Amino acid sequence: MATYNTVSQVGGILKNVYNKKVVDVVPDNLAVFFDMFQFSGGAEKIGSKFVTEVNFGSENGITVAAGDAGIVDLKAPEAPAIKQAEVTGSQIINSAWVAWDTVTRAIKADSPQAFESLFDRTMKNLRNGHRRAQVLNILYGGDNIGVVSAGANSATQTISLATYAPGIWFASEGMFVDIYDPTLNTKRNGADVKVIGYNTVTRTVTLSATVNTTTDDIIVPRGTVSGAAYVEGIGLSAALGKTSGDLYGLSVTTYPSWKPAQFPVGGALSQEKLDEAVTLGFNKGFTGKYVLLTSGATFNNLHTEQLSRVMTRDYGNSNTPAGLRGIGYRIQGDILVDVVSHPWIKNGESYLVPDDDSWRRIGTVDLTLGDPTGEESIIQKLQGKTGYEITSYSLNSMFSETAYQGVKLTGIVNN
Repeated sequence: MATYNTVSQVGGILKNVYNKKVVDVVPDNLAVFFDMFQFSGGAEKIGSKFVTEVNFGSENGITVAAGDAGIVDLKAPEAPAIKQAEVTGSQIINSAWVAWDTVTRAIKADSPQAFESLFDRTMKNLRNGHRRAQVLNILYGGDNIGVVSAGANSATQTISLATYAPGIWFASEGMFVDIYDPTLNTKRNGADVKVIGYNTVTRTVTLSATVNTTTDDIIVPRGTVSGAAYVEGIGLSAALGKTSGDLYGLSVTTYPSWKPAQFPVGGALSQEKLDEAVTLGFNKGFTGKYVLLTSGATFNNLHTEQLSRVMTRDYGNSNTPAGLRGIGYRIQGDILVDVVSHPWIKNGESYLVPDDDSWRRIGTVDLTLGDPTGEESIIQKLQGKTGYEITSYSLNSMFSETAYQGVKLTGIVNN
């Protein structure tokens, strides 16, 4: 008597059973940045540039004299500078090509041939890739997304702990990058290179080709550097890190009150260090509420410190919850600070940002699929090719007239 006791013996009569949906491993965790830094439409649109007036100082025509001095000659007045800050938009275009024969197989969702419509999936992926590029610009426009910790002639490069943000690299396969020397004068990669692998423990990124790097070379999104300068809109890190040059067209050297504050932590971030950093904004007149954007590791340090300050009581329940759902501080001048952690924030940095909608994205288009005018179909036939093209487009850049009240915390070394 035959016994069928293994799957291999009856493989001819067994079917593969498929899930009814696509498993999407790309995290949908970027909404916090679009909520915090909203697109400003309406009147705040960019023509050639968006311009706002900035007043630096008060009238200084003060004369001091004794009460019985009689007729007093007035001193010559000194008028304050009134200048214009400006921002230009930064374009981002994403595109996808879809072959005709593939479309015919995946034209319908949950069909015998396909899990979902290929067009629907392509547009989801297109939008997700565009949003990721926008967040890179929001946070690190005009700045790097990683620094090479030790030069190597290899396709695998290691990013320094301080400049590593794990969220940027997770699910980053296919993302194109460029590598430059720290002065932006020498591009290390010749042809285009893209990410084909990563390790969030060793902080290594594997590229599609060998690149000969030196220590402290910088990694940037492809095409964001040209002529030894960034060609994209300035993001949060670069704006708050301005110690020289122009910020929105105004010199932070000529007008030092326009320069944002930097606070070197030089170790683990504690409440005491945070108090000192907040004082820099307080000294510039800030009295509202800050959001502190931190990495997960920095949040863990602050969390551990706060737990050590909290007295707990055992009520005999083995499942008594411990920990904090969030961290908030009340600091001098009644300044409030809410801590928000995110994997896209570098381990060695944190940002104190006024929570008053003063930071926003100014432009003409937040994100649109297809033709920017909206008059043509989202899906276009490729000329002379058997396929279709779908594009997404945005034109906006970060801007804040209160950037000078923000604080960039650097040199964080988490326990």
